[in-house]
Amino acid sequence: MASRSQTRAEAAIKTIISTSSAPKTDGKLNFLHLDLNGLLSVKAGATSFASQESKLEVLSNNTSTVQSFEAMIGMHCIATLLFTELLVQQLRKAASEGENGRTRVVWTSSGMAEEGSLKNGIEFSALDNGTGSLWINYGQSKFETWLLGREFARRYGGDGMRQCLGAYTEVYAGLSEEVGLQKNGTYVIPWWRVYGEEVAPPKNLCGALRMEKGRLGYGEKF
Repeated sequence: MASRSQTRAEAAIKTIISTSSAPKTDGKLNFLHLDLNGLLSVKAGATSFASQESKLEVLSNNTSTVQSFEAMIGMHCIATLLFTELLVQQLRKAASEGENGRTRVVWTSSGMAEEGSLKNGIEFSALDNGTGSLWINYGQSKFETWLLGREFARRYGGDGMRQCLGAYTEVYAGLSEEVGLQKNGTYVIPWWRVYGEEVAPPKNLCGALRMEKGRLGYGEKF
């Protein structure tokens, strides 16, 4: 359980253990100090994890805050991107030794990725200082989280690592067997639906989100 507060994390672990039936597993809940407020502390957290574990099956990225970037970009993208990059080796090892499609990274997005973002979802000139609108900055940062998940799916799908995106669906996206490797890069929306099957993203965002033919390359650039 990664947290910047050891006291709160250990209290949560104690609550989970005391109120839940013990599963038949050798697994344990351990605290990992991870402060996403600065990139040096992110690196320290990843190094600490790597020193304890050789494999990582499921990583669920939520939010962070990083100074020297536009607040929303730092909050939702930068630190989680670095933490994930630093643990690619552990993710690859889990994917190579585990069940097909079991290893995955979950990126937390929002409906605001569609409603509040700019044309094509991202304005590269506004990454450092924002647009002047908190609404648009938030929407753009959540679209960029979506973009990161799609780009990771393009880069690492061949390694057996599945990337999922979710809004209020992180547990399902991270653990459900219904979202297999063939749905790598998929967006899971409430409740337990895959974006693109029952509903589709707005057309103005599709070019930026494509991983193959017709893609704009925005994920790679970002």
